Amino acid sequence: MDANIEAQSSGSATSAAAPLETFAQNLLIEKGVTDLDASLVAGMKQDILERLELLSTKVVLNALTENDAAQFERMVDAGASSEELQKFTDEHVPDLSQRMTEALLRFRLMYLGTTT
Repeated sequence: MDANIEAQSSGSATSAAAPLETFAQNLLIEKGVTDLDASLVAGMKQDILERLELLSTKVVLNALTENDAAQFERMVDAGASSEELQKFTDEHVPDLSQRMTEALLRFRLMYLGTTT
């Protein structure tokens, strides 16, 4: 997959950006860093959001079959909208919500340095 696919698919995989922003903010609160300089906290949040977008893309791409991934790539190359890409992933990855939840929980544990 090329960088174009990664950039566009991350937008589709994270079309619900507000929940990811909330997730990132909650991580910072749990980490206890929200009292630091505001610009530092904003940078940390942006870093988390970028990592979450990459994670979302990885979850989607890993869940697609080879044929579906090729079709997805063609859609991206053709300039499909975020909505079209989201619809495609919803139709071709029926357990996407569960996969994302599991990935986000793993990310949280790693970021906070905790184990279960």
